[in-house]
Amino acid sequence: MIIAHWEPPVIFSDGQLKKYFVQWTHTAKAFGVHELAFVEVDPMPEFGDQEVRLHKYPCLDSAVDGREVVYVEHGGASMADYSFPENPVFVFGSDYGVLPRADLEIPAGPLHAHVACGVVLSHWRAQWP
Repeated sequence: MIIAHWEPPVIFSDGQLKKYFVQWTHTAKAFGVHELAFVEVDPMPEFGDQEVRLHKYPCLDSAVDGREVVYVEHGGASMADYSFPENPVFVFGSDYGVLPRADLEIPAGPLHAHVACGVVLSHWRAQWP
């Protein structure tokens, strides 16, 4: 599962919010991810994707409870030196909030979170095909 810790700005229209979710699901499908979780998103748009299940959590703690988590945030270890766990849950930060810790940092940036997700999943797949 991938968790997006994201609080949408109130200036997003419904169409922009839906586009954001579609971008996340396309990235997930490209790497065989079938579950996405979003934190502090209300309302979550409906758009009929059968391949990727969307979950909604009220807070980050409830989303990561008991899982092996890799936090992707500024200040984390270099991707070149990082050893990924076999079955992690990735948590991505956003421009609107800060994660509680930083395990892994992408060497390029700033990137949209769904693009950062694709970069991380590509490197993870290289270690765990």
